[in-house]
Amino acid sequence: MAAQQIALLAAETAFVGVLLLVAFRLRSRLGPALVYIIFGGIFQTAALLASDVYLQLTPWLLVSPGSVVLFPAALFLVLYVYLISDALEARKLIYGLAAANVLLMPLTLFAAAQLHSPLAVNTYHLVPQLFELQPRIVVASAIVLYLDTLLVCLLYEFVSRFTRNVFARIFVALTVTLWFDSGAFVTASFAGDPSFGTILASQLIGKTGAAVIYSALLAGYLVIFGESEGVLVGEPRELGSTLRVLTYRHGYEELQKLIERDALTNVYNRGYFDDALERHTEIARHADQALSILMVDVDSFKRVNDAYGHAEGDLVLQRIAGTLVGCLRSSDCVCRYGGDEFAVLLPQTALGEALASAQRIVLEVPQACQTGWAGAGNATITVTVGVATLPRDATTAADLLRTADRRLYLGKAAGRNRAIGDD
Repeated sequence: MAAQQIALLAAETAFVGVLLLVAFRLRSRLGPALVYIIFGGIFQTAALLASDVYLQLTPWLLVSPGSVVLFPAALFLVLYVYLISDALEARKLIYGLAAANVLLMPLTLFAAAQLHSPLAVNTYHLVPQLFELQPRIVVASAIVLYLDTLLVCLLYEFVSRFTRNVFARIFVALTVTLWFDSGAFVTASFAGDPSFGTILASQLIGKTGAAVIYSALLAGYLVIFGESEGVLVGEPRELGSTLRVLTYRHGYEELQKLIERDALTNVYNRGYFDDALERHTEIARHADQALSILMVDVDSFKRVNDAYGHAEGDLVLQRIAGTLVGCLRSSDCVCRYGGDEFAVLLPQTALGEALASAQRIVLEVPQACQTGWAGAGNATITVTVGVATLPRDATTAADLLRTADRRLYLGKAAGRNRAIGDD
């Protein structure tokens, strides 16, 4: 009987992990809402099961599916978002989880009050205590979960300094974080309880088993789809920088945005691009990875300003910038290079994939500019794109930029409205 329940817990863990990965894989078609709706259900179910449903696998091993299966899914998801996007995207999820963990408490109190009412029709005989969570446990859970989500990202980067094995990085980060979570939460919630030792041992064993399955799933996913997701698994990111991004305050974020973003289009500006180009070039060279650049120029943009005015020209630039962002991955870096010209960095992207992205931009920009400004329907907006890739076309950042720019003007000379990836 115990073996059957262990197998069931393993199957449940694998199902949750695969479900989240498939939902994320479909996000380009269905949007991110599907992922977060699914995860919201998992998160709420975890909270309910962790407090009320346990399996007595041995006389001393008592585990809750909510605690050892569903809760680690939160760290699994945070680490996945961190790896395929960046620390900024992971931070949004981290703070979202922290807020949800606190804000859901009033809902449980409302439910408890309703169950206490003599007017309640309680079909399944739910007890109000099911929803009357102890404040100490709620506070401990919220604080520990917040620390967990920060720790799992930092541990991944720390372990990356010692091994290039993706499974090892993920497993150590998840396992150590789950051990920290178990020790902190059980100590805060059950200190002085006679069953403290049993609860802690059960948590450590159960969550380690879940970490093995989640790590295998995520590592396998990255091996198969990592390149298309733009995941950088070579050189580790700097720990201090990662911590600052994950924890910095809103005012600092806004200041950074003002420094790094173009005020009109809200994509990155020329200064940010110059720094990012050098940084990504160094990463690509040290990790022996491809790096592509797109130079995108609006065709005959002066005519737009002359015919419709600079205010309408600004609207066109905003629509083009939005189209660039929409056509590319979150790991790609879209910048306004100057005037009506944009530059895009595509990490871990070979020439073929970069050229395909450039051709998609050429096709989608005219469609995007068919609405939203005074000349829509009368004027056709097109772009020309020059594409270059490191190390195929250049060995330095300056040469890479120069090659992409040269191909941009080859495209202009060839008739505009096209992407050029060779000379």
